[in-house]
Amino acid sequence: MSDLKAFSRYVIESMPSGIFTTDLDNRIISFNSSAQEITGLDLDEVTGRKPEDIFPFLSNFKEPFDRVEGEIKKDTRSFPVGMRLSALKDSSGASIGLIGIFQDLTELKAMEAEVKRKEKWAFIGELSASIAHELRNPLASLKGSIEMLRAKNIPEEQADRLMHIALSEMDRLNGIVTDFLLYARPQDLNKEQYDLNLSLREVVTLLQGPEANKDHVTILASLDGDQVVRGDARQLKQVFWNLGVNAMDAVSDGGTIDIYTAGDSDAVEVVFKDSGNGISEDDIDKIFYPFYTTKEKGTGLGLAIAQKIVEEHGGIIEVESEGEGSGAMFKIQLPIEG
Repeated sequence: MSDLKAFSRYVIESMPSGIFTTDLDNRIISFNSSAQEITGLDLDEVTGRKPEDIFPFLSNFKEPFDRVEGEIKKDTRSFPVGMRLSALKDSSGASIGLIGIFQDLTELKAMEAEVKRKEKWAFIGELSASIAHELRNPLASLKGSIEMLRAKNIPEEQADRLMHIALSEMDRLNGIVTDFLLYARPQDLNKEQYDLNLSLREVVTLLQGPEANKDHVTILASLDGDQVVRGDARQLKQVFWNLGVNAMDAVSDGGTIDIYTAGDSDAVEVVFKDSGNGISEDDIDKIFYPFYTTKEKGTGLGLAIAQKIVEEHGGIIEVESEGEGSGAMFKIQLPIEG
């Protein structure tokens, strides 16, 4: 028995994580070597004290036991600590105190910060390349048209066509810049109680309008009753419009689009399901990237903007597709209270 106790003590003392235990009065009764090294406190300094005296972030900690993070001081510096608390039980299963296992997270936090910094710069690099690519195409067309117009030796009919191309490319450039600013600039949310179904019915009316010129597309909308949430009606309508336009493009050769909502006391789900070509396995993980598009026209920012707006409302947007030829389904989940 004494050998077993000694072995247990050696194991605890050899662990790289800090470990402490308390009695039923929540007073520390053990503090292993790693705990002393991490905190800079000896066993005599902590015995009989409460854990929150050593770890102030535990002062408001309540059951059920779980992992918590906070900061403690050692000498003159503060550093992060991650801890997991659990009940300490005897052989019969009765609680005899607490056991806390903790680690110094300084190196881990530094690694996380470095990874985030590299990811940030990688994203900025990809975004910059995408912007440059998107701007070069209309600029090249614009430059070519203006150079030909400048020559002044072309027929009037061709000059009119070149002028039309130049104006069209200017509009395209303006659309790219406008969409990018909408994506990149923080937007103030004007949240209020409003009916999602009413907003969706308006979007359906616009999609079915004469300017859509897609009479062979069937839209099946199940939007009866009210689905009231607290959110920015204008921005969420932009999300629905972007998803609707994408669905219309997906079934441009004929097909159906199902739009419906379902909700409970906590959240509302909005679904756009189309019978189009679907999304390939290679594309499905990239469709929310800014400037990523498989269309000949468009900025590739529609879904990125939609995702940003939904996340700012505390919701999530997901896409499901079994591959090309299987259609696609976009799901938006929004909290009732935003």
